[in-house]
Amino acid sequence: MRMKMPVDLPSVMPKEWSPTLLDELAGRVLGRVPGFVIDRVADLDFESESALANEDREALHLIGAHCRHAVTMLRRGVLGVRAAEEWLLNLEDACRRRFPDITDTAPGLARTGAEFRLLPVVPSAKVARAFPRLIAEVSPVIEWRSPRIITAWISQLLDPSMQRELRRLTPAVQLEAVTSPPRRRTGTASALRDATERAEQELVKTRAHRDYLRTTLVAERARGDELEESNAGLRARAKDLLQRLRKLRAAQAKQIEAVRVLKADNKAYATLCERFESAREQANLERDQAIGEREQAIGERDQAIGERDEGIRERDQAIRERDEAYGRQNQAHHDRSRAVLGEKVALRERDSFMAAEAAALGKCERLESELVQLRGEIDERVALSNRLESELVQLRRQMDERVREREQSYRALRKVESTNERLRAELVALKRGD
Repeated sequence: MRMKMPVDLPSVMPKEWSPTLLDELAGRVLGRVPGFVIDRVADLDFESESALANEDREALHLIGAHCRHAVTMLRRGVLGVRAAEEWLLNLEDACRRRFPDITDTAPGLARTGAEFRLLPVVPSAKVARAFPRLIAEVSPVIEWRSPRIITAWISQLLDPSMQRELRRLTPAVQLEAVTSPPRRRTGTASALRDATERAEQELVKTRAHRDYLRTTLVAERARGDELEESNAGLRARAKDLLQRLRKLRAAQAKQIEAVRVLKADNKAYATLCERFESAREQANLERDQAIGEREQAIGERDQAIGERDEGIRERDQAIRERDEAYGRQNQAHHDRSRAVLGEKVALRERDSFMAAEAAALGKCERLESELVQLRGEIDERVALSNRLESELVQLRRQMDERVREREQSYRALRKVESTNERLRAELVALKRGD
């Protein structure tokens, strides 16, 4: 037996209305017709329960009783409990329509459940993962096959083995409970006319509501156009800000390049300082070496002077000996020739000593000239050291000026960075406003 609707509802319903709104409207229009009890619009295209076999009616009655008991056993106040109730309450209808079992992940199960009218809409990802666990805690109609894969039993619930399991888990009072009042058929002409009038009144109200929704849609579209124009202005401003940000980034790159050049100058200055320190150490070393050589020359000169004094003493001793020889000459004539011979020997020794003394004096003069040359070289190296120190002072002044310039560059760079941060903040605020 197929039921006919007194009003052609699909011809007056907007296409964008969801099936849930369609079911609600059909219930409001046809729910008052005597003798008709319609839960869903989709039931109009299926056979009534009177056409089902006795075994199917008993199985569906058991499934409905078990689902009602499972709904009462669900945990409350948790995420997904409303979706779990919808699934369980619509499961009997899905079994009546002979829908197949579903094996999928939680999001896929939710999408397929919405297609099978087990859920009114596709829930969010969190709800899609939560409601199968709630149902699996109280009923075997949903089974977790793995941490991700879920099987929702629909057609398998009509199997005798599954029926025995459902009967074991369902209290007897649920099987004996009355789910709906007995149906009566009082399809008289006056009742049908009254129902038709009420349906027409409901249809007028529905059309008025549809017109209101269309007006609201036009206003929302105009508001959307205004928002789009505002967004275009904001996008232009954001584009301008992006261009300014690019220019600031280019300036920042130039500042970074200047800092890099300054670092290279600092490195060159450090290298120059190292070279100056090495040159000064080398000059100090050569100066110390020259002073040592000078001290050695002075020691050699003192040694030559000592040798000369020794020669003078020897000469005085020879003179004294000569004088003694002259005294002894008066004593004996036979010793005169011997004394003369000794005097000649002494004179030869004196001549040799005088020659040695002249050689020592020449050597001392040469040493003094070398000492004068060493003093000149030392003076030149001291002058070179003073000149290098003056250059170092000048370089330090130049580096101080470069350090001040670098500090100014750093201040400018910080200003640029603060401007960049402010522009980024404005850009973020503009994006949030979009």
